[in-house]
Amino acid sequence: MDGVHHRLRRLFSFGRGILALDTGPAELAARFRAEALMPAARADYLAMLLGTPGLSEHVSGVVLTPDVLEEQPGPAGLMVGVRADSGHERLTDDDRHRVTSGLDGLAARLTRSRDLGVGFAVWSTVAGPAGDPRGMHVLTANGHAAARFALLCHDLGLVPVIRVGTRITGDDRGWRSATVAAALLSVCGHLHDLDIDVSGVVICIEVGSATEPLTVLPDDLGGVALIGETAGVEPQWPPWPPWPLTFYIGRQATRPALQAWRSSGSVEAGRDALLGCLATAACGPRAVSGARR
Repeated sequence: MDGVHHRLRRLFSFGRGILALDTGPAELAARFRAEALMPAARADYLAMLLGTPGLSEHVSGVVLTPDVLEEQPGPAGLMVGVRADSGHERLTDDDRHRVTSGLDGLAARLTRSRDLGVGFAVWSTVAGPAGDPRGMHVLTANGHAAARFALLCHDLGLVPVIRVGTRITGDDRGWRSATVAAALLSVCGHLHDLDIDVSGVVICIEVGSATEPLTVLPDDLGGVALIGETAGVEPQWPPWPPWPLTFYIGRQATRPALQAWRSSGSVEAGRDALLGCLATAACGPRAVSGARR
């Protein structure tokens, strides 16, 4: 676990966050169509983001898709992570009940990623729909899958980053908060069942203005990465967290960068928009950095 803990410390160093560039080709192509861009612009888009001067001042790690990782190395000075899951699939005949997919062949994929220089991997769990009385088996199946992912990561010396509560349907915020708390309990319970050292695990969660679900997390957790709800809006940061704390940001920063790049035709404009969003997101964790153990 020494290698895992070393990489985890790097990931949370100096209040820098994690930039997610793991949007799949199909979803990114749809985003490009909305901006009247050709799919072939993907390489230029990624080069624009990854080549941003000063990027390492705001983020310590960047998440890429496996295909991008095969094509190009990550930017210098940043730890590279990889998206490990492959989306989600039906758990029952009811489309409302789904489970994260990607366990089949995961060990081989993670081994290949590690050999390419990856230091951490990301797994997104399904935790919805909010308020569904039949949702316990959804939480159980997804919690167990997340724990198996974490176990494989530790076996390979990688830091597992488990995203919880980012795939919930329903608009009732009260139910969403309760569902996220239940999902966290399920994930942590399965980590315990598999005897996984949680001091080498990162939980990534979208909390918005409600931090109550965080109270169910164990104090010896390796770290927590919070996701802001919208560009320019930082989440509410717990005042005295028992674990290292940082931010995790994806489309909240990349969408404004893409729009600025597209509308102006200027790489510099896109990079400026990206840095502006990252600077806003970085305010929170740096403000509570003194509370870290």
